[in-house]
Amino acid sequence: MSLATRRHHISRLRAKRKHYWSGNNDDRLLGALTSTPCPCSCWMCGNPRKNYGEKTLKEYLSDFDFNEQLIELGDSGGS
Repeated sequence: MSLATRRHHISRLRAKRKHYWSGNNDDRLLGALTSTPCPCSCWMCGNPRKNYGEKTLKEYLSDFDFNEQLIELGDSGGS
């Protein structure tokens, strides 16, 4: 990735994440939000697989789609 592209993406992210905490216009905080948007890894912000041993939303949706495809194949395969 070229330097110009990286600078473009950094400025785009800074503009977008400037409104995360609208009351604070600190450049240092904005820089931290640009590189790491999630400020912590507490039980509310963190990965559910790590904290609870549960599946993530993407994993649930993937399993659901897979099971739906299996059902469709089972219905059409026998006829």
